[in-house]
Amino acid sequence: MIKKIILLFFICGFSKGVFTAATTINKGTPFDYDINLGREPALARIDSTNYLSAYVGPANCGNAVILTANTGSKSVTRGTIFTFDASAASGTGLAQIDSDDFLLVYTGPGSDGWSKVLTVNTGAGTVTTSFSFEFDASNGVSPAIARIDATNYLVAYTGPGSDGWAVMLRENPATKAITMGTPFEFDASNGVSPAIAQIDATNYLVVYGGPGSDGWAVILTVNTATRTITRGTPFEYDTNNGLVPAIIKVDAANYLVAYQGSGNAGTAVILTVNVAARTITRGAPFIFEAGSISANSLEQIDAADYLLTYTGPVNSGRSVILTVDTVAKTVTMGTMFKFDNTGYEPDVSGIDATNYLVAYRGSGNDGWSVILYLERQTAYYDSGVYESSVKDASQVVRWNKFNWNEALYNSTDIKFQVRSGNTNPITGNYIGPDSTSASYFTDPDGADGSGNNINAANSRYFQYKAYLNTLDSTLTPKLNSVTITYDTALTGGASTAPYIYKWEEIFE
Repeated sequence: MIKKIILLFFICGFSKGVFTAATTINKGTPFDYDINLGREPALARIDSTNYLSAYVGPANCGNAVILTANTGSKSVTRGTIFTFDASAASGTGLAQIDSDDFLLVYTGPGSDGWSKVLTVNTGAGTVTTSFSFEFDASNGVSPAIARIDATNYLVAYTGPGSDGWAVMLRENPATKAITMGTPFEFDASNGVSPAIAQIDATNYLVVYGGPGSDGWAVILTVNTATRTITRGTPFEYDTNNGLVPAIIKVDAANYLVAYQGSGNAGTAVILTVNVAARTITRGAPFIFEAGSISANSLEQIDAADYLLTYTGPVNSGRSVILTVDTVAKTVTMGTMFKFDNTGYEPDVSGIDATNYLVAYRGSGNDGWSVILYLERQTAYYDSGVYESSVKDASQVVRWNKFNWNEALYNSTDIKFQVRSGNTNPITGNYIGPDSTSASYFTDPDGADGSGNNINAANSRYFQYKAYLNTLDSTLTPKLNSVTITYDTALTGGASTAPYIYKWEEIFE
């Protein structure tokens, strides 16, 4: 009698490491939301379809508009453009107060630091303002803003003497009036183009171009009761260059920074904070763009992946996915995607896990926007190998036949080799039907003349290897099942104790 081992498993799409899922970036239809001028846009999410853009419009006035994203058609429309400062505006930053109100900071008349509350009406597509406040009457360039709580906001900016300054602004929800705390000089030498990421309720990580235009970072601690700010020890994370940084929180300890590094190359690095000591360390810098960059923005995709948009060589608008490893403190990248031949000062905001809205200064220096969307594609390798686990017959047996069930398409193929032994793991070479490593089992039923006979030594353990191949990147072979037969009558005759074994292995 013959004992039969039946092994059931499924391999689809070159599973088990033979195929990989690649994520690519694509774009929808670009939309010219201001046909006159659209410099230095800042984006803030209103809801799942509407976004507020504040930017420098015609005659350098400050404009704001509601952009509406349609993820189905990958298109953008706009509401009515509103001028919030007819005199001068640049370097805008936005923080959401509530569902309708946003705190805007910007460089206004006299290059001073200004703030306003902008109120949106998504139904009418309109923006209004009710209050204006000058938070620095000497200098307030490139302000960045972060929400602390429902009424308090931290602003970092280039202040008097081009130094790094910070101040807490407070908005009164009832009157929408803005007041300020005591300004704090966090870098007395230089503080250009700061960016802020919240660490916790009281601590914030600020990155900026510091002394020598190098990359610097510092932890600022806020006290909302006294509206005062203190700092930790500044940390120089790039000793060559560190301008126009963008920062995003990865987790409580780690932060991804993208910036213009040595030679103006696009560089990214992980900064790690110790809140108790208020100190900062860094991982290895990674160059994502060897050519010159001049502005960039970050948005989270998932726990490890981040969408970066930036102005690259020849002022083109570019995007790339950066992947972080917080254990190794390293950054890697996917394939760069150019979303516009002209793409100055892009700012990106997430719509959902797949779609992202970008506002930027594009062709004609107009205000443009576009939806970038991610496509996860299955990329097939031309070959792959699956090695089974070691099968245990529980005693020395005679191995008889090797058969399988498959589904092949044009230009695809599956072949096998086997091996047996009396130790686990098995150490011998894989062989084909002629007992050599040069041959393979090639026909599921042995119709190639081999009969699929297993010419291996009597032994207890058995293992096989499947070789999968394709000449067409759109097709892959499918292996449905494998059947191995053996018997315990080692020298011929019937087995005295027949039984059936079944192992099942499912691959998704």
